[in-house]
Amino acid sequence: MADFFYSGQSCCNSNHIDFISASTQYSIGDVVQVQINPPIPIYECYSIFALSNSGNTPAHPIYSIDIDCISCVQSTVGVFGFTSCVDQTNVQLDVNNFSFVPNFGGVYYITTQNGNNGCYQFIGCFDGSSTDTLLTISIDYTNCNSCIVYNIPYSANTEYSLCVLDCSGNTVTLDFPHPVWTNNYGNSVTQLDAVQLGGQNGLNN
Repeated sequence: MADFFYSGQSCCNSNHIDFISASTQYSIGDVVQVQINPPIPIYECYSIFALSNSGNTPAHPIYSIDIDCISCVQSTVGVFGFTSCVDQTNVQLDVNNFSFVPNFGGVYYITTQNGNNGCYQFIGCFDGSSTDTLLTISIDYTNCNSCIVYNIPYSANTEYSLCVLDCSGNTVTLDFPHPVWTNNYGNSVTQLDAVQLGGQNGLNN
């Protein structure tokens, strides 16, 4: 049987490699698992973008085909890695909490269960355990500056505090929760000169 040679783009990073199929013919756009390090069974996910024309016989055999990159990645690795745009700290998030593979080098505003909220750059797919749980993820802002500027907290009017005397005669400063509304651009705006009815729990208090 004829061998088929292909070129593929990694689902997780910027790598391009050539690989081989001993009998099955695949199509441009197919996502396949490729054995990277025979005979040790290490598999990575690649999207086929061309027939290989390198002139060399590829050393990486195709192991299986998947529906798309996210399905492939969820069966081969454990976490997605992100680096904070602000302080360069890393967070690892379970791939099973995602519906897509982020663009390598892309920047996203994410919220997490542990409060690691902010702009993060996607740095790839890794084995291992997650350090946090994804709650939400934005579109790709492409760079840190665009993400940070778009997600700057907004406020309106002037903050104030109320000073009162407690039962011991000490002066205590009271800070009140403020109502938050959404402007025409979809940004949350904190109304600093108003007090949220009912306190922190609204009218449920």
